[in-house]
Amino acid sequence: MLVAVDPDGTGPAPATTYAYDALNRRVSEDKDGPDPVTGSAHPTVNLYHSANWQVLEERLAGSTSARTQYVWSPVYVDALVLRDRDADNNASTGANGLEERLYVANEGFAFVAGCQLQCDIAL
Repeated sequence: MLVAVDPDGTGPAPATTYAYDALNRRVSEDKDGPDPVTGSAHPTVNLYHSANWQVLEERLAGSTSARTQYVWSPVYVDALVLRDRDADNNASTGANGLEERLYVANEGFAFVAGCQLQCDIAL
């Protein structure tokens, strides 16, 4: 189980620290250094899972709104359909604060074949 990452090897404080629940799912992560969106210190990110261990949502600690949401296929447990993200750290922009959407295209063996910002789908 990965508990911490120190990418530059300078130690002793890890660059990223993870916490796990009793089912061994990663439920939070703490990163050192500035957040690329806000420029301030990284807040703790809490992860919320489905019964199938899929991450459904990421929230900043203490927040009631999602920072990232994931939609998974009902056909195959590990097939991600799309991801919505709060790209500007502003809950009043986009749909519920999530203004960036990526669609995932999987090929026949469930490998990700591509991601796109927008797509036209004919049904």
